[in-house]
Amino acid sequence: MIRLLDGMYVGLEEAPFKPIDGGYVFQSRNPWCFGPSHNYLVDETQKVAIASCIRETLREVRPVAVVAMFVLPVLMISGAFLLLKIGCPTPIAIVVLTLFVFGPYLGMVHVYRMGRLRHLIANLPRTSERITLREANSNVATHMSPKLLWLMLVSMSIGFLGSLAGLAGAYSDGHLLRQLPYLLPAIVLCGLVTVVLGKTAIGRATRIRAST
Repeated sequence: MIRLLDGMYVGLEEAPFKPIDGGYVFQSRNPWCFGPSHNYLVDETQKVAIASCIRETLREVRPVAVVAMFVLPVLMISGAFLLLKIGCPTPIAIVVLTLFVFGPYLGMVHVYRMGRLRHLIANLPRTSERITLREANSNVATHMSPKLLWLMLVSMSIGFLGSLAGLAGAYSDGHLLRQLPYLLPAIVLCGLVTVVLGKTAIGRATRIRAST
């Protein structure tokens, strides 16, 4: 499985950068995880060093990501089954369960990543330049490896179709209103991500075909 993930994260180290006059804007997550991102002005040399650190960090956390791919879904399914068993499958309970399952993993990865970057960004000048959400999403889509792109596209498509199937099943059983709060966010999220990734995949295929 780890071999299958080789090269999957290649290119993502370039996503937090935006070229501007005089250098680049580097967008770093808030050290406290929550809150606005921190934006720094970096030159070419600093960009190379930061990108190399991010690339090495992604390589080092890859084994943890492989384990999480199997363990976290099992914990979510088990937790959801337990909530259903005790008669408490409320939206708030689902949110708490999600935070309880994914929070520690995401928190550990964030702390480790910021620890690796700390010495590189400690004395960098802050800038008022921003990388908008649209620009950030575009950067990730542009630099995402084909392997990661297709994996996410397939996963989101399955999630979208599965959510639609669940919605149809709830309708046929007469429980549509009860299940809608759980299924609608998944339908919207998976649908939007599928569309964005699909457009990216089509755009790449078109450029490759045009260059041949």
